[in-house]
Amino acid sequence: MDLTLVDLEGLLPSAIIMVVSVTASTTSGQPLSEENLQRTIDACDRALALDLAKKKVLDFVESRMGYIAPNVSAIVGSAVAAKLMGTAGGLLALRKMPACNVQLLGAKKRDSC
Repeated sequence: MDLTLVDLEGLLPSAIIMVVSVTASTTSGQPLSEENLQRTIDACDRALALDLAKKKVLDFVESRMGYIAPNVSAIVGSAVAAKLMGTAGGLLALRKMPACNVQLLGAKKRDSC
């Protein structure tokens, strides 16, 4: 029941961890119903499975980057090249992208709300 004992470091960005921690400390929580608890656990399991699948795909693409895009891999390394290609939407999209927009691929989106 004490959320401060849960290590969220590898799962969530630091800003989200701060929001969750502050919310947990200022809220008098109540146990979930069995149905809501099961739905929450199922959703968490799906999110973890999706994250694992994403990591497997990135690892596979990273292992082949020397063949897919050898020049980009030589410049920034296989791991960064795979992430750039994935974020851009593929090698063709990355190739067509103006150089000034490549630096924006790693920028985190911020809500204006």
